[in-house]
Amino acid sequence: MKNLILQFSLTCSLFIPGPLLAQFEFTNAQIPVTIENLELAMPWAGGLNSIQYNVLDLNFDGTNDLVLFDRSSNRLSTYLMEDGVFSYAPEFEVLFPSNLVSWIQLRDYDCDGLNDLFTDSQQGMRVFRNTSTSSLSWELIQDPVSTLGSQIINLFFNASDIASIVDLDGDGDLDVLAYNFATGENIDYHQNMSVERTGTCGLDFVRITRNYGGISECDCGDYNFNEPCPANGRILHSGGKTLLSIDLDNDGDMELLTGEETCDELTLLTNTGNKVSSSFDEFMEFNKPGTEANRIYFPGAYHIDLNNDGTKDLAVSTNLRASDNNDMDLSRTSFFYQNMGSNSFPDFELIETNFLQNQMIDIGEYAYPAFADYDRDGDQDLFVGNKGTNVHGNFKSKLQLFENTGSALEPSFSLITDDYQQLSALNLTDLKPQFVDLNSDNRLDLVLTGTADSDPSAKMLFLLNKSSSKFQFDITEIEVLSELSALSDHPTLADMNSDGTLDLLIGRTTGALELYENIGQNLSPDFQLANANFLNINISVDRINLVPFVFDIFRDGVQDLITTDRSGELSIYPDFNNSTGATRKILKNTLIEELQSTKLGRISWPVISDLYNTGSIDLAIGTIPGGIIFLRDTTLMSNLPNEGNLEIFPNPTSGGTTFIRSSINGTAQIFNISGKIVLSEISLSASQPFLLESTLYPNGVYVIRFISQSGKVTSRRLVVSN
Repeated sequence: MKNLILQFSLTCSLFIPGPLLAQFEFTNAQIPVTIENLELAMPWAGGLNSIQYNVLDLNFDGTNDLVLFDRSSNRLSTYLMEDGVFSYAPEFEVLFPSNLVSWIQLRDYDCDGLNDLFTDSQQGMRVFRNTSTSSLSWELIQDPVSTLGSQIINLFFNASDIASIVDLDGDGDLDVLAYNFATGENIDYHQNMSVERTGTCGLDFVRITRNYGGISECDCGDYNFNEPCPANGRILHSGGKTLLSIDLDNDGDMELLTGEETCDELTLLTNTGNKVSSSFDEFMEFNKPGTEANRIYFPGAYHIDLNNDGTKDLAVSTNLRASDNNDMDLSRTSFFYQNMGSNSFPDFELIETNFLQNQMIDIGEYAYPAFADYDRDGDQDLFVGNKGTNVHGNFKSKLQLFENTGSALEPSFSLITDDYQQLSALNLTDLKPQFVDLNSDNRLDLVLTGTADSDPSAKMLFLLNKSSSKFQFDITEIEVLSELSALSDHPTLADMNSDGTLDLLIGRTTGALELYENIGQNLSPDFQLANANFLNINISVDRINLVPFVFDIFRDGVQDLITTDRSGELSIYPDFNNSTGATRKILKNTLIEELQSTKLGRISWPVISDLYNTGSIDLAIGTIPGGIIFLRDTTLMSNLPNEGNLEIFPNPTSGGTTFIRSSINGTAQIFNISGKIVLSEISLSASQPFLLESTLYPNGVYVIRFISQSGKVTSRRLVVSN
């Protein structure tokens, strides 16, 4: 027995308290998700809205993979082509340059066989050279890219535009077509003279003309050739433009597919000239992506091979940053037109309107997740609010419920309803859910933040849970909890000063974090500003769109804080009242075995749960494109503080007796790795060991879940190897 006590003592002396833990290690994880009896292939890819499509061989296997850039969130996502289909591969995302905004195009400017990266710059356009060998790497070559007009100037076009970066004249280097920034009526042609002057591919642009092909864009689907738009026509730049150069008739010159921000069609301009001297004299509607009920505005087209059959297909999506008119279904903005012809004579046929989107959680625009055990079966279910959905001309938010249909140790989700409690009847938008106990009856109540169409502010509303078993709410009894000053602020309720009432922590769009202490009661709060820059987090242009979430990460009775902001970085402040700073390098890159910061997009909404009941934490992060990114922390599993100092010895066990002991009273259960309970209830008295005959159990990994009398949960793994 002395030997046993010595071993326990050594185990405790090696324990690292939670708040002192300096490092987190999150990895992308996969939990099965089923919608309408179909399991999604990549449920946690984060959603897609305004999609720009590019190809690149990410893993150097000789096959082009897919790189998408979502303008709505400024988020890049990567997909490997495997066995003829794309699979989400987030490990490649952190290998791209930071601060990508507005647009990207992957094109090979130096003719070395590797696609380089063109993207927006504050001064026009910048280019990163692809310097990859065995792993992706980039070198900034030019910022800004210049062109020679009457003098050397920046090659500049509107940041909302998609220019055509392609070899127009057939000499091997890349030229640029872009709508004129000042008027938006005509197209500038920047010819690349690198091959002509040096014999090699490079970046040496000369602006040849400010009226390429004699084209004047006058209105949606209305063009003049070799003459300006009428005086009463629209000749000012009223919105962004998209351009795609594509040879549709195999005559060596490029036609143009173009879209405009306020228009819902792609227009085809036919080139009747040649690759040296383009000439246009007719136009026609090429396509109207969507239906009358779901029109896609500001369409952009991309000519790439989407199914790895050797012929280039057509991908079309909106390039809008946001659906300002709330008249698009942003869960269906990825149009796949398969090329049924050849590369020389393409024949595009619409196959899908939600390509890739139909394989991930994508609820349109903005995803606001929350976890709660709504059916009281011992596992956490997922609720997701959104900005809204256009239903028969009415734009309103719903709350989706994904029930956890897995086990306590192996979660999986199934969509039960896309309008939980028929909350759409409230006619609100931007429903952000949170579950807290408002009336101290040990039942989770539902708090919703939302706004009415005509109201620029937001309200916090609540519904009391009437049942101690499955959630039961009466929507007719919804009440206002608090008024908020602005829709764009991000509130969360938490007891910040341990006085038993819920306080209000607000992340401001300005980047400030404000604490409002509740000097009233939970059901009749009186929130008073206590700190306008909590944790010294104040107004900052580098931290706008701040979103906070409070959670006891270490289960030690001390609140911890996580935040996200426009940088896309997730920050963790352990024990924030005594915090000396934040941890940001938390994402393990399995390709290079390093910790890096996250790239979540310009706004995201994080929540924490312990879905696997292991004592670790899991992160679900809602995104602007209406999806969710799921991350698991693999470091807390063994370092989590121990409610009651739960001790297991020997572990691993190779036969005989295993001792389980806690310093406080409680009960424990034992699960196998598939989540099945193998021992339903163990009563543990303080400091008294429970003797487990491990020889009775097959070899494998088990989880011992201890619940103290105060209700706190600790989980520990036991490895049986007889």
